[in-house]
Amino acid sequence: MSAVEGAKGVLGFSQSALMGDAGDRLVDLWRSKSSSNCAGLSYCDSDGCPASWTEFSPTTVDAVLLYAHAMDALYRTAPLSMGDPDALYAAMLQLPVFEGVTGPVQLGDDGDNKLARFRLVNLQALTGSDICEGRRRRLASSISLPESRVAFVGVGEYDSFTRHLEVSSAHV
Repeated sequence: MSAVEGAKGVLGFSQSALMGDAGDRLVDLWRSKSSSNCAGLSYCDSDGCPASWTEFSPTTVDAVLLYAHAMDALYRTAPLSMGDPDALYAAMLQLPVFEGVTGPVQLGDDGDNKLARFRLVNLQALTGSDICEGRRRRLASSISLPESRVAFVGVGEYDSFTRHLEVSSAHV
């Protein structure tokens, strides 16, 4: 609990909301298979809200799509290079922009960063009905652990294409 208390207020970036029909279909599939009761289920909801994705699911889907597009490009243009990780990396860097579940997928020139719009998030403690809805309430000096959850709350956006950062104080 001390580590959580010490981390409250930390800022970070997460991928923006899902975009387009593909994202809508994946969210609907997730909602139909998700449950907060994990006993014996092959799909288990980790945040207690069966109607939401886990935080990193959309970016994981985009990473798999990036890999699949690059392997497809290698198969079509240089099938003998499919086992070469350097050729795969080069194919990833040369891919045209494609639509992922988080929006357009495009790597930067160095391949280490995805160019996109990101949410600026702040680690906050949520209680009661705020846990599932993501809204912030005033917190008492002590919180009952079973009724509380720590979550990243959106406080702004960063566009890596334009390098524009916008911060809102509404949830700070």
